[in-house]
Amino acid sequence: MASGMTPILESPVLLERVTRVAPLGVRFWDVALNCPPREPLAVTTYPARNPRQRTPAFANPSGVYVAQNLPALREAENGRGDPDYWAGVARQPFVIEVVDPLRRFLPFTFDADLPHRRLFAWLCGPAGPPLEPGRAVPLYSRPSRALPGDLAIVRAELFDPQAGAPAAWAVLEVSLDGGLLGRGIADANGRVALAFDYPDLIDFVPDSPLDSGIPLSRQQWTVQLTVRYAPAAAAPAIPDLCATLEQAPARLWQRWNPPAGNSPLAAVALKFGQPLILRSQDAGGAPLSVLFITP
Repeated sequence: MASGMTPILESPVLLERVTRVAPLGVRFWDVALNCPPREPLAVTTYPARNPRQRTPAFANPSGVYVAQNLPALREAENGRGDPDYWAGVARQPFVIEVVDPLRRFLPFTFDADLPHRRLFAWLCGPAGPPLEPGRAVPLYSRPSRALPGDLAIVRAELFDPQAGAPAAWAVLEVSLDGGLLGRGIADANGRVALAFDYPDLIDFVPDSPLDSGIPLSRQQWTVQLTVRYAPAAAAPAIPDLCATLEQAPARLWQRWNPPAGNSPLAAVALKFGQPLILRSQDAGGAPLSVLFITP
């Protein structure tokens, strides 16, 4: 190039455009604290037909767990991700396994046909305490988890007297006047703990400027108990969350004393500031260490 001449810049030529589609993006929600989990989870994805082909998912800065490089989906992951792509892409059945290394939450699995467009939408089980608007997958506390003292806490050790075994993975719900307060899932040993915000405080004269309400130490509510339980021949080490939440309704017993007679347990008093420990009674009315449940 001669001195003093202005260089001519050629326009870049696009030779190839590479696009990637993430087959799965999923968020989780701590139903006890009503927030996302603060510490990471171990989330693993594998084909439903081959559990040995396991691929870990990773959490991005927004708290969404993303799975990529999944077996049998390599070609689908290289798609354009436009409407035509989603209209014709072939989906494969996968299982997502969730384990908490810090042992705050119960382990579980759930199914998903992948690739899944946008965030995974959790549509399984009965209605529950409000989850995040994005319908994140719920996380249920282990019975050993340390829970904040400003929450109402209900605990029980569920036992099936007909099977002579703990009621593994049973679902316990607490409601007030038809509104669900909280839901918990028992572990493999039948132990369950659920936490939720206390109901609105009782005030006989709410518009009065005077202190006309009931002191906190005397606040209590009559709450209703419901349970879901379908015993399996062999309880799984890690249950399917959808199947667990959709178990058939079962019954709780204040007293289980066949053939003399049984007394169902459907409502109890929840007192402010006091953990509620649910127990059945023996024939003489003395509390037992377990709460009887039957399908």
